[in-house]
Amino acid sequence: MKSRIFYSTLLSCLLTSLPTTAQTSVPSENSRQTACPMVNIEAEQLSDMTTARSGHSVFRIGQEIVVVGGHTLGFIPVKTAEYYKDDEWTQMPTVYDHDGGLSLVMKTGKVLLAGGFEKHVGIGQTFVAEMYDPQTRSFEGFGCLDKKRTFASAVELDSGNVFITGNWHEGDEIECFDGDCNFTFVKEVTTDRRLPYIFRTAPDDAVILGGCDSYGHRIDSIVADRLKGESFPVPLLNLWHPLSLELSYNTEESFIGDESKHVYAYLMPAEDKNGRIAIIKVQGLDFSLLPTSCPIPTETDWGDIEYISPILTDQQAQRGYMIGRDKDRRIYVLCIEYAKAIDDKSAPLTLYYTTPLPEAGNGRVILTAEGDLMLIGGVSGSDFTPFKTVFLIRFGTQGAVKESKTDWLWIGLTLIILLILALVVFQDFRRRRIPQPLPIKEPVQTPVVENAKGLRLSTDTDEVLIQRICNLLEQEQLYLNCELKVADIADKLGTNKRYISDCINTQKGITFVQLVNNYRIDYAKQLLKSSPDIKITEVYIKSGFANETSFFRVFKALTGLTPNQYKFRKD
Repeated sequence: MKSRIFYSTLLSCLLTSLPTTAQTSVPSENSRQTACPMVNIEAEQLSDMTTARSGHSVFRIGQEIVVVGGHTLGFIPVKTAEYYKDDEWTQMPTVYDHDGGLSLVMKTGKVLLAGGFEKHVGIGQTFVAEMYDPQTRSFEGFGCLDKKRTFASAVELDSGNVFITGNWHEGDEIECFDGDCNFTFVKEVTTDRRLPYIFRTAPDDAVILGGCDSYGHRIDSIVADRLKGESFPVPLLNLWHPLSLELSYNTEESFIGDESKHVYAYLMPAEDKNGRIAIIKVQGLDFSLLPTSCPIPTETDWGDIEYISPILTDQQAQRGYMIGRDKDRRIYVLCIEYAKAIDDKSAPLTLYYTTPLPEAGNGRVILTAEGDLMLIGGVSGSDFTPFKTVFLIRFGTQGAVKESKTDWLWIGLTLIILLILALVVFQDFRRRRIPQPLPIKEPVQTPVVENAKGLRLSTDTDEVLIQRICNLLEQEQLYLNCELKVADIADKLGTNKRYISDCINTQKGITFVQLVNNYRIDYAKQLLKSSPDIKITEVYIKSGFANETSFFRVFKALTGLTPNQYKFRKD
C-alpha cells in the first residue's frame, strides 16, 4: 500500500512539473505583446566593486573579470582598475585614467587600453595608451594614439595589427596599432562615428559602420567603410538602423562564425523608424535579417523596454543575449537561439526579466566563462550617480535557460520515466507475493572528504546543513555584518560556498542574500518596536544593510509596509 502511495505521488509530481503556458507567459492576460514567451529570473547581487564607476571598460581573461577606468561621483575620472576573484574585487593602479576609453584583449594575452575624456564632466579627448599584462597584473604606458579619441572601437586582425576608429565631438579617421608601440594613420572615413561597429570580413579586412555620428546624431544613410577597398552603401540599414550604443563594447563579443574556416559572421541589433527591433546577421559583406520565432518585444505591461547592449554571443551554447531595462529598472535579457535559424527556420526567442533592481546601474554587461551574464556598475538613468553594485544572472549550466526546456523534451523524458515506473511497480507486485528476508542494517560510516588544500568538506545531508547554517546565523548574528558573503559561512562550516548556496535554495527556496535579509528585517522590526525613538538610519545600519535604499526595498517587500508605517502601526 505504501509503495502505491509513493508511486502515485511521484507520478503526480512528474505530471505537474510539465511546462505549461503559464510558466513562460507574460505578466498578465492584457499584455500588449504575447508572442514572445517571458520568464522571470533572479539577479544575484555579488560583492560591490571598490569604486563606483560609469564609463568604464570591462573585459575577461580566462575566468577573471577586469574593470578599468570610468568616472566616479562628480564625473571625476578614476585612475584605477580592479579584478574580480573569489567573490572579491581587488583594486590596481593604472598609468592613465580611461573614462570612455577603449579596451581590447589581444592575441598575445595582453590588453590594449587607450583614449578617454581629457577632463572631468566628459570634456575633450586624450592620446594616452597603455598595456595591461594579466600575468603580472601591471600596467605600462608606452605611447600615444595618432588622434585624440573618446568612445572609439578597435579590432585585431590575423596579422596582429589593431585598427582603431570612432570619436566623440571630434573628427575621425582609421588608424593602425602595430602591436608594439606605434600608432599610424591609415585612411579617412566617409562618416565620423561614435562607438562604431567593426566586423571582420576576412583575415586581413573589416567593415566599419555606425548608427550615430560623433555628436550623437542619427546617421540617416548608412555607408560602410572598408579597411581594404572602397566604401559602399547598405540599403538594408536604411530600413533597419544599427542600434546606437552608449557604452564601449568589442564587436568580437557578437561573433557567431568559425574563424578556423574563415567564416566571419556577427549579430547586430537594429531598429526601424517605428521603434521595432530586429537582428541583423553580418557575414562578410552580406547583411540580412535573422528570422525569429516571434517579434522582438519592445514593451510589456510595465512599460517600454530600452535595449542597452549589443548581442553578446555564447558560441559554446550557441545563444545570443541582448540586455534591456524599463523605467522601473527591471533588467530584461532577450535570449536568441541563433543556431536554430537554418533551412528557413526561425531562431527561438525568450525574454527573461527580473524584479525592479533600484541598485542596478546601466553599466557594462559581460559574459562570464561559465556562460552567465554579469552587470557591472553604471548609473541609474534617472540621475548621473555611479553605482559600485554588481549583479549576476545565471544562464550557464545551472541557469535560467537550462530550466526552460522545450515541451517535447520534457514530455519525452516524462514518458520514459513513466515506463520505468510501470516496470518498477510490476516488479514490486511480483516481489510482494514471495516473502523476503529482512535486510541486515549495517552502521553507516561518514566519510571524511578533503579538497586539494586539505579543507574538510561537509558530508552533511541538506537537512542537517541548513540547520547548521541557520544556527550559525542566529547564534553569532552574522547577518548584522553588511559585508557578509556566502564564502564567510562556508569557511566557518568547513565546506564551500556552492554547497551553501545550493542547500539554501533547495531547502528554503530562496537565495543566500534573501535568507540573510530575512534575518536582518526580523532584527530591524525588533529595533523599531523596542526603541520607538530610534532613527531609521540607525536601524538599517544596526540591522546589517549597506544602504538605506536596499533596506527600504527589502523591508517593504517582506512586510508590505515602510519602516515608518511598521513603527507606528497599532497591533
